[in-house]
Amino acid sequence: MLTSEITRTFMPAPSLPAGSSRLIVTGFMGTGKSTAGALAANMLSVPFVDLDRIIEKRQGSSIAEIFAREGEDGFRALEAQTIAEGARLSGCVIATGGGGVLHTTDFANLIQEAVVVVLTAPPSCLEQRLRDAPTRPKLTHRGVGPLSALLQEREPLYEAAGEQLDTSLESAEETAAHLADRYNSAVDGPVHLSVDALSHQTRIVVGWGTLDLLRIELEKTAAPSAIVAVVDPLVADQLAPSLSALSDVAPVATIPLGGGESFKSLDAVQRLWRHFKTAGLDRWGMVVAIGGGALLDTAGFAAATYMRGVRVANIPTTLLAMVDAGLGGKVGIDFGEVKNNIGVLHHPELVIVDPVVLSSLPTRELRWGMAEIVKAALLASPLLLDLLEEAPLDDRGVPVHLEWYIEQAVRIKAAYVIADPGDHGVRQSLNLGHTFAHAVEAASGYRVPHGEAVAAGLVAAAHLATEIAGSDASEDRLARILKRFGFSAGVSHGTSRPALLRAMSQDKKWRGGKATFILPARGGAEIARGIEPDAALEALASASAEGSQPTADDKPPPLRIMVLHGPNLNLMGTREPDVYGTTTLAEIDAALKRRAGELAIELICLQSNIEGELVDAIQGAPAAADAIVINPGGYSHTSVAIRDAIAAVRLPTVEVHISNPAAREDFRTKAVVASACKGVVSGFGWQSYLIAVDALASDLAEDGGDGSSAS
Repeated sequence: MLTSEITRTFMPAPSLPAGSSRLIVTGFMGTGKSTAGALAANMLSVPFVDLDRIIEKRQGSSIAEIFAREGEDGFRALEAQTIAEGARLSGCVIATGGGGVLHTTDFANLIQEAVVVVLTAPPSCLEQRLRDAPTRPKLTHRGVGPLSALLQEREPLYEAAGEQLDTSLESAEETAAHLADRYNSAVDGPVHLSVDALSHQTRIVVGWGTLDLLRIELEKTAAPSAIVAVVDPLVADQLAPSLSALSDVAPVATIPLGGGESFKSLDAVQRLWRHFKTAGLDRWGMVVAIGGGALLDTAGFAAATYMRGVRVANIPTTLLAMVDAGLGGKVGIDFGEVKNNIGVLHHPELVIVDPVVLSSLPTRELRWGMAEIVKAALLASPLLLDLLEEAPLDDRGVPVHLEWYIEQAVRIKAAYVIADPGDHGVRQSLNLGHTFAHAVEAASGYRVPHGEAVAAGLVAAAHLATEIAGSDASEDRLARILKRFGFSAGVSHGTSRPALLRAMSQDKKWRGGKATFILPARGGAEIARGIEPDAALEALASASAEGSQPTADDKPPPLRIMVLHGPNLNLMGTREPDVYGTTTLAEIDAALKRRAGELAIELICLQSNIEGELVDAIQGAPAAADAIVINPGGYSHTSVAIRDAIAAVRLPTVEVHISNPAAREDFRTKAVVASACKGVVSGFGWQSYLIAVDALASDLAEDGGDGSSAS
């Protein structure tokens, strides 16, 4: 039940920093703006926005019908609104209506720092083109006379708008080519953004191939005395040239760190501190974090707390990290089963966002990032939300111009950080839906991935906004958009009401024992306080019930990995802690299962001290699993039986070791089991298991789950 003590504070969306230039195509009706603009956008591989078509879609009526129903003043108000919204987009082609130039202030904002082309044609040509156009409400009287009068009235505004291009003697394709040429001649290079936050400046470079600029961009910072690169092993090979370039800036030490929530721990941070010390990192050095959001959070927190803070550069390698965690300075770890509750603000000096690294990202992880892009659009860019609703999708289920959507989301995130670097006011809007999302993640034991949890949280927040404010938060529309990217509004994985309530009560946004929710509102967001948790859960349940759930045919079965622990691993935690650490086997299995939840896979964990039982488990694996991770323990060096069983079942298998056998006693260097395995991961402590699970999950996803790429 909702209480009468609810307080609501509106937080308007901030102005957005400039991105790549827009191409504005304007001019009188009949000059070919819509046709040539769409063709030019296709040539430039960017989205096309026809503002008149946007108005018609939103109103469910043609321009002529809107004129008849609302009058010209009513239509012009709608036109002014879309022009103002268009000024919040970057790097796309926008065609205005013929009267767009009449809105002098909004139109001036639209064309600021844009490439503007005014399409023209002689009155006689326009009259011929418009002769059979009954949808032109300003030409109720046909003929060259009325048309010429209207054209003459607007001519000074068109002349002031920009360079003109006569379309009367060329085809639409030729006009489009001229538009594209003019744009290309005026625009070059990636997008550079600057965020001044808490006496720090963050430079953000966004665009295809920007990793090639890493050395140049780092040289623009104060020269680091040394660089420690914290790298997700899954992308280390792909980014090897970039890592090599770092050595041209300063001496480099590389530290592998797996991705996923399991690595956001004090254990991982302590390991990084030790590596920092071994590498000789001092306060004039720099940590370069390369990976997904969890890695950036952990590496950033380790850097922020080492020697009271060393500098950080972020290279996000997942879509989620690019549009969220990579920028803003929020770094931290999980503690006491609560997400992100130990942390600080430590802004990076440099962020490189290069969509090229997404080419190797599994499809499901790529789609998870779309939830944050939808959130950004809902908060600060209505036209971006319109485009997400209808954007053509590629074979991975994401928009074909994904790099453009990344740019928009990064600009929106940057705008909130610029407006509120300390996260005390409007920046809290970025938590839209996240009180729900974090509760869902924690209550599921992190079996629900962050992207899916955010999607559910956004729909629940829209439902709650309608309940408490009577606002039109467009819950149904939001659910439809999210469904396009593979999300449902429902919450799965057996999240119980008590678990959700417990997780919600531990959320950082609670104040004075009362829950705080960020809700969507026209033009921004609202902070709502005093909502009873039970009422919030009703909103989550209602959103789940109303959302369209995927059918069994739509949802493929989860990938399955069997994890086998060999002899003496049951003694983990007490056995030679100087070699094997103090983490117990139960803690390792718990961390593995949390990571499995994040990856939306199933995990089977078994331990035995008996060779025959391990062989039996391997032989039975094809009926229960798609891949195997095995730590054979001492059998690694002696067991032909285990080696032959792995070879016989032909499942992709990765052998793991907590220590590095090659660096220990001579008798441990003999590798019998490894010859039947896809690969070996050793020397990373218990996190060797996580690295192996991540690698297998990535390969299985790319191969459709059949392990066909396994050697």
